[in-house]
Amino acid sequence: MKKYLSSFYNISEEILKEYISHWSEYSVRKKSIITECDRTEQYLYFVKDGIQKSYYLNEGKQHVMFFAYTPSFSGIVESFLTQTPSKYYLETITDSTFLRIPYTKHSQLIERHRELETLFRIITEQF
Repeated sequence: MKKYLSSFYNISEEILKEYISHWSEYSVRKKSIITECDRTEQYLYFVKDGIQKSYYLNEGKQHVMFFAYTPSFSGIVESFLTQTPSKYYLETITDSTFLRIPYTKHSQLIERHRELETLFRIITEQF
């Protein structure tokens, strides 16, 4: 994860270590819905293993927005960053293992460290 984040923006080792220390491992079986439409995303996920898809339903049919896989972020990022209800579902295609951080901790660290704010602005621009 450290190498992945550093590929976007050069951030001090000390701040990066602190930020990463607040992520915890989380595993989900295949075909599990992690985030439902109309619910607010509480976590940002970093994929260690597995594949997930984000989609919306239109007349009962799935329309896939994106796939997430190692190494990348996963989750309904728009809902996470704005803390508003998701318009999409997030579902695992395979058994998946993540690192995840809750919104409250992420936002506290972003407010405390300008370098993290810059890092995530750059990452968000790439989405």
